[in-house]
Amino acid sequence: MSGTLHIGLLGSLTVTSPAGEALALASPVQRRLLSLLALQGGHVLSADRLGDILECSGGSLRTVVSRLRGNVGADRIVTAPPGYALVAETDVAEFERLLAEAGHATEESAIGLFDRALALWRGEAVVEFRDEPWAVGAV
Repeated sequence: MSGTLHIGLLGSLTVTSPAGEALALASPVQRRLLSLLALQGGHVLSADRLGDILECSGGSLRTVVSRLRGNVGADRIVTAPPGYALVAETDVAEFERLLAEAGHATEESAIGLFDRALALWRGEAVVEFRDEPWAVGAV
């Protein structure tokens, strides 16, 4: 795996390749799956839970995962019992990191860190899926 895949969730979903190219995901189910995995912060989400949210069987889930791997890179979606995890950076994690740093910084440095954190927001978080039960907590 070379470079870092970047997922933007603080606004509309964006996917940026390690080379800095915007990746388009036309399939709503792939966008939903990627958003679900990105919100897990690298932790495994069970195949059963994913199947429930995506309303698909185990076989259909494997097909969606395979197609998503074809778009973002096979090494970015890892299979780990009991399901899948995403290997990527997210603007959500960057936002949280900047807030944590600001909490331990001098007042002057904290202001700059807060400004950088706020600049990550491009609109409503997970806007495409904001009304879906799985996204409500994140929003």
